[in-house]
Amino acid sequence: MAGSPKARISGLLALFIAGAVLAGFPGQAPAQKLEDDEVVAVPDSNREMVNAITRARETLPTFFRLKSAPEPGQQGFALKVAISDSRNTEHFWLKDIDSKGNGFTGTIDNTPRSVTHVRYGQRYDFPQKDISDWMYRWNGKIYGGYTIRVLLKMIPASEAARLKAMLAFEPK
Repeated sequence: MAGSPKARISGLLALFIAGAVLAGFPGQAPAQKLEDDEVVAVPDSNREMVNAITRARETLPTFFRLKSAPEPGQQGFALKVAISDSRNTEHFWLKDIDSKGNGFTGTIDNTPRSVTHVRYGQRYDFPQKDISDWMYRWNGKIYGGYTIRVLLKMIPASEAARLKAMLAFEPK
């Protein structure tokens, strides 16, 4: 599939659930967040995930519009970005997003599991085509997070319920 975020060799998409999603929520300390980063391996042929990534990319203008002029209470703007090495692809949440040249730069907000050339807290430059999701928080709820919604079906029920309670019905 041309332009899709496929993993090299493994045929799996490793998608982080935590990171920017949980940062800043009550009771979620940064050290705890790093330990709680959870990765879910998803086949690159998973139709629901492909559709979620497509929807997130289609709605990027909403993310950038809100990020440029947030309403009171909107914060925690983050992008999920596919980062690959010669063997694997992981989708990392990046925060502190800025435009840079023809693309963007942001701070990696997950601890890498299989992609070894990046690290938590590193500034990373990326083109728009590598974006696989976006999110922001508003009054205690997560908006966006299209891939998170798909991953809810693939994680333990207790974790899914906790995340689902944080998700707003529809991004605004």
